[in-house]
Amino acid sequence: MYLKYGSLGHILSIVLPILFIIGLYFLLKNKSQKTQKIVILVLIGINVLQHLFKSWVWYPLYHGVFDFRNISFCNVCASAILLSPVAFLCRSKSLKDAQFFFGILGGVVSMWIISVEAGIYIFSWEYIRYFTCHAILMVTSALPVLLGLHTLNMKNAWKVALYFIALEVIVFVDNFIIIAFENKFDWAFAYNTVYTENQLLICHAPPPSVYKTAFGVDFHWKDVLDDGTCFYIPVRWRAWAMYPVLVGFIFFWTWVCTKIKLNGRYLAERKVK
Repeated sequence: MYLKYGSLGHILSIVLPILFIIGLYFLLKNKSQKTQKIVILVLIGINVLQHLFKSWVWYPLYHGVFDFRNISFCNVCASAILLSPVAFLCRSKSLKDAQFFFGILGGVVSMWIISVEAGIYIFSWEYIRYFTCHAILMVTSALPVLLGLHTLNMKNAWKVALYFIALEVIVFVDNFIIIAFENKFDWAFAYNTVYTENQLLICHAPPPSVYKTAFGVDFHWKDVLDDGTCFYIPVRWRAWAMYPVLVGFIFFWTWVCTKIKLNGRYLAERKVK
């Protein structure tokens, strides 16, 4: 049986990561910052390693056959996983804000929408792999903020939005180079493939049915190919229009976090310094 909206597996895909986050929060909230950081770093390390050694960690799926595309910056979540140790260990507050939003939002969207649209078979090895990497991504993105290791700030919203667009550029270039390499450096073919064929679910808008299911309304894209299929390219698709929407979205949810107090502290700065 394939994963369907509202099915047990679909609901558990979201509920279980939330329960893991809550459980680890209560387990670690009274521990030292050193212990908290070690636990989070270990989880990040596990996620990075399972991504890089996917062919062997998930042997029932890949049978040890190496495919560079599987371990690259092939989509937003894969990129967030690979960059998570950098974001966690660096001193950049805006990059830490970005990891919080990318990890949680990417995990939720992947588990709630893409898992169904991709036709994943429920409780299969692919489902277990898909759930594991996205659940760990969500947990390791949320815990630093919940435990007080990092505090969000509304003034970073414009930077976080820029990071997202930059991440889309990285994903696009990654797919472009790999497809060109696989096709004897036929750059024109690589560009046309990434432009039109929805490689790894990152260069198309999801079909209108996804939006209708998720939000109750149909969403029609202005750009439509001759055969009727919708498409967009993150690098070129109205970045000027997408950017203020991202800034507003991030600013709003950071403001919401200024109202949430855990363990005697707010999740976000209540004053923009």
